[in-house]
Amino acid sequence: MIYIEKSKEPSSLKAFIAEQKAILSTIEILNLNAERLKTKRQNFILTLIQSINGFEKEKIEQKIEDYKRKDSLGKLKRFCGVAVYLLEDYLKRKF
Repeated sequence: MIYIEKSKEPSSLKAFIAEQKAILSTIEILNLNAERLKTKRQNFILTLIQSINGFEKEKIEQKIEDYKRKDSLGKLKRFCGVAVYLLEDYLKRKF
């Protein structure tokens, strides 16, 4: 583990640490690491990875846009943030 003396922390690092604390707090408050939710996310990730096997770059880009788009009720798809993150990461690594 790296320890940084408080007085020597760059302002960007302070902002990053504050953002991490906010994220962890949100996860705790919303109970996002409950076993049921972790299992659902894991199953979603496995299904998503299997579904894009063999897709061309354009098809993956279209899937990203689909996950970013809201439905007629103004709601995003379940686990859209996870999907967009994984698909964008996949594009960076593969293409």
